Amino acid sequence: MRSNHRSATRLNFSSATATANNMFNWQIAQRDYLNEMLRADKFPHALLFSGPDGTGKTAFATEYAEKILCQSDQDEACGHCHSCEVLAADTHPDYLNVAPAEEGKQIGVDLIRELIVKLNKTSQFSGKTVAIIENAEQLNRNAANALLKTLEEPTPNTILILVCSYPHRLLPTIRSRCLQLNFATPDKQLALSYLHQQAVKEPELYLQLAHGSPLKAAMMAEDELSEQRKVVLKNLIKTSRGQPISMSMKDIDKIPLKAVLDWCIDFCDDLIRVKLQGAQAQLTHIDVREALSNMAQICDIKGLYQFRDVLIERKKQSNIALNTQLLLEDLLILWKQAF
Repeated sequence: MRSNHRSATRLNFSSATATANNMFNWQIAQRDYLNEMLRADKFPHALLFSGPDGTGKTAFATEYAEKILCQSDQDEACGHCHSCEVLAADTHPDYLNVAPAEEGKQIGVDLIRELIVKLNKTSQFSGKTVAIIENAEQLNRNAANALLKTLEEPTPNTILILVCSYPHRLLPTIRSRCLQLNFATPDKQLALSYLHQQAVKEPELYLQLAHGSPLKAAMMAEDELSEQRKVVLKNLIKTSRGQPISMSMKDIDKIPLKAVLDWCIDFCDDLIRVKLQGAQAQLTHIDVREALSNMAQICDIKGLYQFRDVLIERKKQSNIALNTQLLLEDLLILWKQAF
């Protein structure tokens, strides 16, 4: 656990028109709603922030934890009081953070028990203690049950913020004891404005590839996987034409298996849409629309759905150590059968 620097109700906010401090400009509605509850002294002891990856919900949780712990009475943390200074120095005793040790790993019961012990201690600054659990859907069964006991009998003056992308994976009894705020993908123009501010090249393409999540889009634009995606798509297109693939072992070894599967699923979905909807289809890989249109003329829709089913099954196994080269070769053989 990292300490120091941040009855089920679902609230949906998806757009905003202003910015405040370090919060993203599509999070103002959530901030204002929580501020109103805080002023009315009706703030819940447990919150669940959910929404797609790349919408800034974890950053919002951290920012709002700062606001709660701040000793001033402003809409955002002042940044100057003793509490804010200690938090900035990463030594605040009343701020706790729990997260998986590695991506995809579970949060074990020992971490949650340690968290509970710290929550039972008296606050040293503002009178409140705030704990954030990142990727809360990664709580294993024992950890979830331990947390549930704390949610059922909350410690006074403590606030728990659970952050997750897949709330359905949490125990229903945990969800029912949290006030749930949904961080949906923002309005497209709002997201594009953010990407322009970040000087992202081809912002529309990356926003589509990120399924509307602006932070994820910005990360994808800077990632070397951007070029590797083009290599994978090029080989899908060549295979559909009966041409030999042109990926070297060096190319394959660099590409994470999960990324390959995500690209292939989106590409298959794009082709199905073009096959069924024609030129009006909304695509993810918008930079290969012409190739998709040509492929739609010769592909078999049943074969596409069968290929997609295989991809989904392989994705469920993506945490298992698989040979990426053999998997890609098998996928390309199956892909070819759809043409």
